[in-house]
Amino acid sequence: MKKIKLGKPAYIALFALASCAAFFLLLKSAARIVPNSDFANQMLEGWAMLRGNFFLKGWSLPVDNFFTLDNLFYYAGIYLSGFNPGLLHVIPTIVAFLIIVTGFLFLIPEGGLKKTGILPVTAGLSLIFSLLILRPYSTPLMFNFLTGPFHNTSLLYSFVSL
Repeated sequence: MKKIKLGKPAYIALFALASCAAFFLLLKSAARIVPNSDFANQMLEGWAMLRGNFFLKGWSLPVDNFFTLDNLFYYAGIYLSGFNPGLLHVIPTIVAFLIIVTGFLFLIPEGGLKKTGILPVTAGLSLIFSLLILRPYSTPLMFNFLTGPFHNTSLLYSFVSL
């Protein structure tokens, strides 16, 4: 049996295809979660920041609101697409997707795939995929992962800093 050898462009294309599929699966799950006023808080704060109130003067903010972390994504989303209720689903999906991608990048060894082979990376990616993407949307993990005010950006920034 002849072994199929894939080049670097093929791996990049496969990663891009899997990434698109993962993003749209997450977005489909996020769209099933009904937003409430707590979810809208970050979006309203991002809108106020975009209109010049960057430090949210006059707002009553809780001690742990993470407005410098979470709201920057809403600020960018509102800047790019306008004040749109769909952002309540899209922004948490983008953050969740970036967490999954950075988690996947941790799986690639320092010497590249040639050093350890594709099997450990595939096993790790399968675990990430099954735990975070294929979970039913009604579970608490998926609910917290795909909604805005649960500060997933803190986890994302922690991953990126490593």
